[in-house]
Amino acid sequence: YALSFSTVHLQDSASVSSNTAGYRAGGLFVQQSTLVVSGSIINNNVAATGSGGGVYALLFSTVHLQDSASVSGNTAKRAGGLSVEQSTLVVSSSIINNNVAATGNGGGVNAFLFSTVHLQDSASVSGNTAGNHGGGLYVQQSTLTSSKSAIDDNTAGADGGGVRAEISSTVTLWDGASVSRNTARGNGGGLSLLTTSSLATAGRVSVRDNAATGSSSVGGGIAASTSTVRLGSGSAA
Repeated sequence: YALSFSTVHLQDSASVSSNTAGYRAGGLFVQQSTLVVSGSIINNNVAATGSGGGVYALLFSTVHLQDSASVSGNTAKRAGGLSVEQSTLVVSSSIINNNVAATGNGGGVNAFLFSTVHLQDSASVSGNTAGNHGGGLYVQQSTLTSSKSAIDDNTAGADGGGVRAEISSTVTLWDGASVSRNTARGNGGGLSLLTTSSLATAGRVSVRDNAATGSSSVGGGIAASTSTVRLGSGSAA
């Protein structure tokens, strides 16, 4: 529990595992502070009735996952892996996988209220599940960028198997980014955009082998409503 300009470092194979919170932040709660997870794991934690099974970052906090860090196997009602509220998450050469948002949004990550998420340098968001929107990531009034990273094999009970972006959110996929093999029971197997959100790609980007499986679903790869999609010349969708 880090408050008011604190800094927490997890390094040298440190582990935050198998903890439970009745409301939110099963593993770690960070407010107006910095969390650096380097070569360490946050796994199998539970936020029983709230958000952030692994981590809850709030109010201008910054979370760095780097050097093969892992946020895995965590469970919450919403934001199975990490909840990012008015904060920044940077994932470099690390994984967010096999987390579960049991009934809510964001199996891997739930970023909202002007937050920023950067995936870079072979980061991976994979195998996560959301009961509602955004199997891999749910982004609301926030920004997601992915470069040389993968959002793969995630599942949403509603829209956006890989990513759900809404309420003026921005998603940018750069060279080497992939959104693949994700599944939504609603719309947008790979990505779902709603309410003046935007998606732009540049360079070698792959959006492929995603599925929207509901009987009235649309957009196996991408579904957009009142939003903007710009695919660059190097993209495969």
